[in-house]
Amino acid sequence: MYNDKLTKKILNLIKQVDHDNNKLQKIYDFLIKEVNNVNIINNEEWHPIPETYNELVSYISDKIDNGLICYLNLDTKECVEISYKEIKETDDYQNFLHKVKKWKNKVAFEPLSEYTTLEIMNNFTNTIRDKNIKTRLHKALSQRTPINNFLHVINKTLLKQNWLKFRKMSIKQHVFQQIEHSYANI
Repeated sequence: MYNDKLTKKILNLIKQVDHDNNKLQKIYDFLIKEVNNVNIINNEEWHPIPETYNELVSYISDKIDNGLICYLNLDTKECVEISYKEIKETDDYQNFLHKVKKWKNKVAFEPLSEYTTLEIMNNFTNTIRDKNIKTRLHKALSQRTPINNFLHVINKTLLKQNWLKFRKMSIKQHVFQQIEHSYANI
């Protein structure tokens, strides 16, 4: 009986802020943290990406996350992308290569390797405080087909949103580090 009253009180509080996405996100993050005993990924915990590169890093991250190869002109910040399918179509690929070859200072971004993906999964696993879930994820990563196993475990828990957020931030960090390294070598 008491649980029903408490649940109604909580739901009434949530209804009071259902128009405010920021407050709802804070409530959601808090509940996920309490229910799953997980560290919530905070943007402040990551190496800060300068505002001037934020949009560019997000753009490239989204493209490589969708399986595209991107090239960035470091002088103009122009970015072009091509899919593996387009590479097989010689005309599109030749036009793409012709454009990119003219660029003096450029950097290529490819979809994440399996090794990098597993590293991100392992880093995420290490943020989890719940020993049971952490053990299940480590076990999933140590067996055959680790990526599929990991995602299977994630999908059985309430961690999917946390995982997606962590993954997105990790890809952005990966892209930004490549950009930083490329500028340092000009």
